[in-house]
Amino acid sequence: MMYCEDIAKTDNQSAGEADRRHWIVGILLTLLSVVLFVINTRLGIGIFPDSTRYMGINELPYDAPVYAWLVRLPALVGIDITVGAEALGLFFVSANTVLIWHLLARATGKYRYAIVGTALIVLAPQFVALHASAMSEPPFLFFLLLSLLTILRYLDTDRRAWLVASAAVLGIAALTRFAGPALGAAIALSLLLNPRYDRSRRIADVIVYGLVSACIFVSWMAISQISNGHSIGRKLAFYGNMGPTEWLRSLGSLMAWLLPDQVPNSVRSIVFALFVIAAFGL
Repeated sequence: MMYCEDIAKTDNQSAGEADRRHWIVGILLTLLSVVLFVINTRLGIGIFPDSTRYMGINELPYDAPVYAWLVRLPALVGIDITVGAEALGLFFVSANTVLIWHLLARATGKYRYAIVGTALIVLAPQFVALHASAMSEPPFLFFLLLSLLTILRYLDTDRRAWLVASAAVLGIAALTRFAGPALGAAIALSLLLNPRYDRSRRIADVIVYGLVSACIFVSWMAISQISNGHSIGRKLAFYGNMGPTEWLRSLGSLMAWLLPDQVPNSVRSIVFALFVIAAFGL
């Protein structure tokens, strides 16, 4: 099913032609991502200290396990671990670009908005650099985007199988990077505020979603702690005592997604404020 208003308004275009146009554009954007990936990994994929933990060549154990499982899998069949990491990077940069394009095309309803939005993301230095590195961020983005896609399918079809699928994918995302539950909280809030269902259905949806995703995460944590004496590798605590320095540092990190650190904070703050105003306006 296609969601673009541009497609619906074109009377002389069949649904099949619209589908082809949709995926042709997605393929072209994916090829752009692949070219950037190949250029940036021409000397090999980026290896960082955390990469060595995932690869098992560091005395410190990894924390979130999914990327460690994935990156070590090729070695089991005799493939060099760095070659396997490059293959994973190529897969995730392709899959993430396709998912971003599809979700933006659906959300905006217009090809030109989706093309510009997807291009802004896949050309962003952060996106390019992350996918050219042997790190857990690319699979984390993949599972987050897949969680969104499956929860939208649930809202389209009212089939609880999609709700369970989204919760399961989110559980895997949480095992990829421990920041995953933040998206689960946002989805749960959206389900609670969904006016299409009565209150009991909304509460039941949130309970199902929370139980499925939490079950996956907590089960791994318990098994890992019992078998290895190690799981999340950190304390579970809330730090609510941020002062002005911490708030300014956090704001600076957030503004770095719009302009680099070399740009004066006054300019970055103005651009960031305009961005926030525009986002709320849209």
